[in-house]
Amino acid sequence: MKRAPFFVAGALFTVIFGWQSCLQLIRVPSQPRAAWMDDDYPLEKGLTWVYKAAAGLQVVRSVDTIKFAFLKGDESGPDWFKMFYDLPLLGRKSLFMRREAEGVIARREGHEQLIMKFPMKPGDTWTIDFPTEDLAECTVLEPEQIVVLNKRVIASKLQIVRTARKSGKKSTDYEWYVRGIGLARMQVTYGLKATFELERFEHAK
Repeated sequence: MKRAPFFVAGALFTVIFGWQSCLQLIRVPSQPRAAWMDDDYPLEKGLTWVYKAAAGLQVVRSVDTIKFAFLKGDESGPDWFKMFYDLPLLGRKSLFMRREAEGVIARREGHEQLIMKFPMKPGDTWTIDFPTEDLAECTVLEPEQIVVLNKRVIASKLQIVRTARKSGKKSTDYEWYVRGIGLARMQVTYGLKATFELERFEHAK
C-alpha cells in the first residue's frame, strides 16, 4: 500500500494531460457575470481549482495567459491559455489551450488537437492522439447528479479509455464536468482507483 501514491500520481499525469449547472463559490455578483461563468470549460486568467482525494492527495489546476506570438510569432493570432497542474510527487506540469466553437484545442510539442468537445451530448465521441502520450478515446455518457462545493448539480460524465503506446494495456477513467466550473470530479484507475473531488474553486483578479 505504500506505493499507492506513486500509482495515483502516474494516473493523474495521464488523465490530466490526455487531454478532463453550478456557479463559482455561490455569491451574488455585484457586476455583470463574466463570460467564463457560463462556460462548460472555463479558461480565464486567475482561475484555480483544488481537488482532494483519500490519503491526503491533492491536485491544483490554475490558468494564466500567453500571447500566440510566443508560439508562432503571429501577433494577430488569438491568446492561448496556459493551464498549470500541480500533481502529487510529479510537481508542476503545464499545457497550452484555447477555446474554439467546437470545444477546447490543446497544443503539445507543435501538435494541435481537439481535446474537449462542447456542449457535451450523450453519445458524442472523439479521440485524443498526441504522439508522445497514450491514445485516449472519449465518450460522453448520460449526465449524473453529483455534489460539488456543497451543491447538488447535474454534471456531464465523460469516459476516457486509454491505450498505452508501448504495452497496449487499456485503462478506463471518468471525469465529470459542470457548467461554470469545468472539471468538477475525476476518477482515475492505475493499479488502484482514486476519486478526486473539487474542494475549492476561485478566481483571483
